[in-house]
Amino acid sequence: MRAAIAILLALLSVPALAADREEAEAALVEGVNIARAGNPSAGRIKLLNAIKADPEWALPHAVQAAIILTQGDGYGAETAIKRALELGMKPARVNHLLAHALLLKGNAPAALALAQSPNIEPRFRGYAARIRARSFTVLGDLGAAGRDYDLAVQLNPKSAATWGDIGNFRYEIGNVSGAIDATAQSIKLNPKRVETLRMMGMMVRGQFGLTAAIPWFRQALEIAPGNLDLMREFAATLGDAGQTVEMLDVTRTMLEADPKNAHAFFYQAVLAARAKKYDLARTLLYRTEDKLNDVPAVLLLKAAIELQLGSPDLAIASLEDLVAQQPGNLRAQRLLGAALWASGDMPGTAAALRRSADRADADSYTLTRIGRALEASGDIAPAMDYLDRVGDPVRDFTPVFAMAGDLVRLAKAGNGPSDNADIAVPFINKLMLDGQLGPALAQADRLRARNPGAPAAHVLVGDVLMAQNRVAEAASAYRNAASIRFTEPVMLRLFDALIRSGDRVAALRVLDLFVAQNPRNVAALSLAGDHFMGTKQWDEAITIFTSLHDRLGAHEASATSALGWAWFNKGDQAKGVEFAAKAYAMVPTNPAFADTYGWILFKSGANPKGGVALMTKAVAMVPGHPGLRYHLGQGLIGVGRKADAKAHLQVAANAPGFEDAKAAAKLLATL
Repeated sequence: MRAAIAILLALLSVPALAADREEAEAALVEGVNIARAGNPSAGRIKLLNAIKADPEWALPHAVQAAIILTQGDGYGAETAIKRALELGMKPARVNHLLAHALLLKGNAPAALALAQSPNIEPRFRGYAARIRARSFTVLGDLGAAGRDYDLAVQLNPKSAATWGDIGNFRYEIGNVSGAIDATAQSIKLNPKRVETLRMMGMMVRGQFGLTAAIPWFRQALEIAPGNLDLMREFAATLGDAGQTVEMLDVTRTMLEADPKNAHAFFYQAVLAARAKKYDLARTLLYRTEDKLNDVPAVLLLKAAIELQLGSPDLAIASLEDLVAQQPGNLRAQRLLGAALWASGDMPGTAAALRRSADRADADSYTLTRIGRALEASGDIAPAMDYLDRVGDPVRDFTPVFAMAGDLVRLAKAGNGPSDNADIAVPFINKLMLDGQLGPALAQADRLRARNPGAPAAHVLVGDVLMAQNRVAEAASAYRNAASIRFTEPVMLRLFDALIRSGDRVAALRVLDLFVAQNPRNVAALSLAGDHFMGTKQWDEAITIFTSLHDRLGAHEASATSALGWAWFNKGDQAKGVEFAAKAYAMVPTNPAFADTYGWILFKSGANPKGGVALMTKAVAMVPGHPGLRYHLGQGLIGVGRKADAKAHLQVAANAPGFEDAKAAAKLLATL
């Protein structure tokens, strides 16, 4: 015990006082050991015992402040530090801690000024450099922050806290791979540092997916079972991963520790809304007592609940503020559009949805809603442009130029214009639009070389390579991005590049891995469902598309149409007609939905002539599509119009690469 106390005294450079404070020393050592084992709350309680045993001893107050700082409580730490100073602690021995406390209180300028003070013991200058770096980050001087982090490592290379902060810093500026390396180093130095384990869980969640992150949060909670911040992240991850039973258990544990915990009530409201228990969800949100009104996800949930309960005006009020604050929040834009539509404001609906609808990857729901809103407002020409796009079965990707936030943040830490993504990305975009793909690739490669840890830099290179039709090389660039951060946009690009390069097996492996890690992701599930449809695995397709249909309803007609096709091919003609009719009613301008509904009406015998009429409409919308022509040709034969069928079958039979070309030619030969 004496040896442990000696270490503590050396740490804070406080001379030992009387030898008769055995009880206080014992409590002090025990408190520090408990805190270092990952339970700072229990460690603080032990420190109170030390203070109670010897109220005039300054050291327990200073140590208590150090422990409180690990919990992010600047106010509590400042109080403990001031008491230590009152009891004789020299400022040079706690100024680094006081600077940390000021930073946590939100006063970065004061924290920086104190951390820059020469009145800090030499042994604490590494700590002070770390606080300066964090202060500079808050103040926006990322270059100075990077330099002070370098100094902090130089002065204290084995500080888990320093490496943990470096991980946070690198992640914030977009250097994801560097952030993971730094965080791993922090864990290596201190495997029980809960904050670092939590950060690693969050990084793994972004890098590999939800399921991969769960073990990190479990590990951290084993060390600190009462840590509410940990439970909050764990509950959110479980919910997004679809593990709702365990998520509910975690929220109940949170409420046992803190009966008014707003995050716990919010997560329970999410579960209630997913179960379509909207009244319960609203009640649970009320219990947050507006403590989370600045959280976008909470505002979105509130708006969705009010919209479902028939109060669009309440939804609009919160969504307009959110969209103003976050103009890139597509979910908020879509929901605002739905709320304005429900309130009868057609011009407002169009204005709210325009940004989402102008994206290359806009979904059919958004395109249809803005088209109908413009149509109702009398803006016929732009309405038709959007509605025509609903009929286009091909969805493009939104280019990386619209999602270069990581690059922009990283660029601000650079020293020259070549590092500045605010300048470089629009420049590359213009080069591509002008057809100068060679110079665009050179600039994209340069930006990637400057930002090797930023996934968006690799995506940018991949996008230029795809424009050059160098799909195999593009796939390699997308793989590099995926190895840093395996997000939906990266997965979709990698899947597409692998399919286009002919490596369907690798593409399906990528998709399978992403779905395993993100089991509720709509885009990935849609791709998986399409695969099962293509391979005629109807039961598997029905399972996926039923889940999507139940979750999305009228928000995405593709799942509904797919259900119609799958049920029909499985042998349930009644369900096939039902779902195909629903999809067509949602988006009557979509040729694929018209064809599916028409084909099922024809083949099932429910309404052959009506089916042919719908297939004729589909061909009129996309006359060059061989599949639509082939279906219509068969339908015309079935209703006795063989002469009319010939022209359609000839198109299908002569279409290069059409998989049913031989069948179309064979049928044509019989006429």
